[in-house]
Amino acid sequence: MKKLLLTGLACALLVGCAQEPLKKQTASGKAEGEYPQYTPEQVADAIVQHCNDKGYVIEEQAKNYVICSKEMEGGGAIMMQMMIGNSYSTTPQLKVRYSISKFRNGTKVWANAWSESQMAFGQINKMQLDSNNARNELQEVLDKKLPALLKK
Repeated sequence: MKKLLLTGLACALLVGCAQEPLKKQTASGKAEGEYPQYTPEQVADAIVQHCNDKGYVIEEQAKNYVICSKEMEGGGAIMMQMMIGNSYSTTPQLKVRYSISKFRNGTKVWANAWSESQMAFGQINKMQLDSNNARNELQEVLDKKLPALLKK
């Protein structure tokens, strides 16, 4: 067991060293997207469609945000459970919050992701996913996938 834990820790440290460069700098430090000529409702609908297309569950939706979640699988789930949980905790959930606001003559969206797991006695442990990899993936959704859905 100790060998497995040490191997996992070594892999995590090595992966952390090989971080890809950030593709887009933003004022907030989060992934951001602007959608001129689209209302917040249209953008929220596109976000819901994207989340559903990717197998996420819509946990919450309000006028100014959408939260999508998906149970993690495979090696990523095992590593995350070792980092934020234990053998009694639930399988980690990957969650993304899209904050939506009117902006100039359109809409602006900010996105951030985290993982969470519930412990045996109800405590929820969270870990922000703010690496360059995670931000670049969210930025790609905001820059490419949402505009494609909005144009349909």
